[in-house]
Amino acid sequence: MCRVDTNWSCFGTPAVILENKVLKLAVLPEYGAKIIDILYKPADTHLLWLNPRNKPGKIPFGALYDDNFNGGWDELFPTDIPCKINGEMYSDHGELWAVPHRGEAVGADKADLD
Repeated sequence: MCRVDTNWSCFGTPAVILENKVLKLAVLPEYGAKIIDILYKPADTHLLWLNPRNKPGKIPFGALYDDNFNGGWDELFPTDIPCKINGEMYSDHGELWAVPHRGEAVGADKADLD
């Protein structure tokens, strides 16, 4: 079972917490659905690095990924390096990491972790 909690904010934007008995994830939907934290609960260990000098924030579409990387885990779709496919240019690290996302918790238990 997984608990979903949408009553959080982090770095000035709404955050979604996904949690079960083993893991706790923090996701920033408006910042490309960036996963900013994965906590491995049995060892009380955070598995992702965050740059203390470069906080997550809104990124202009088409921006260079490396210039804006601040740690965490970003989506890389549909490409890695900027490239042209069938005559269409795709941006650095794809199109998903720099655009807001929306979602809905369906069938998630908001109360307990059993």
